[in-house]
Amino acid sequence: MTNKMDSAANLMADAHIGAGPSAGETQTKAEIIAGWIANHKVRTNQKNDYVKHTWRVVEGEYLGDWVAVWGTYSYTQNGVDIELPYQFTAQVDEGKIQRSIIYYDKLAVNKAMGFDPGGSSTLVVEKKQLNISPYNKRYEEDIYSLPPEARFVASSIFGWHEPVKSTKMKDPI
Repeated sequence: MTNKMDSAANLMADAHIGAGPSAGETQTKAEIIAGWIANHKVRTNQKNDYVKHTWRVVEGEYLGDWVAVWGTYSYTQNGVDIELPYQFTAQVDEGKIQRSIIYYDKLAVNKAMGFDPGGSSTLVVEKKQLNISPYNKRYEEDIYSLPPEARFVASSIFGWHEPVKSTKMKDPI
């Protein structure tokens, strides 16, 4: 991959909005390019194998020219080899990508990088970080396994409930 971000930016309309991979996630052209630049700084051995298909919609909400790309983007990051299958669909007008949507499995990437999404908790006891999780690879050796295994941090919400006065309602009949 050439990592020519100027060329990539020139393929997108200035008002381009990219959606995905999760529902409701969107990014502007500037945000997409900034993300690519940051990713390319920490990734090596980048390769993109794909097939593409183009078509034209002649009426309705999706009127216009479209391209779909189905592929696998592979790279190495922090010594870990990642293979990321994806599907990308974009509307093209006057040679520029107007809008796009990408789908890929973010969980697969997190798991490959060593994150445990399955209920682990991080505690600090006497200034030591302790990761407690039955999903930890070293759980049977020591339930208080320490880093370097990466972990998400569990959240806790503390609160209280004020008692509510009960009132009887009259029967409407």
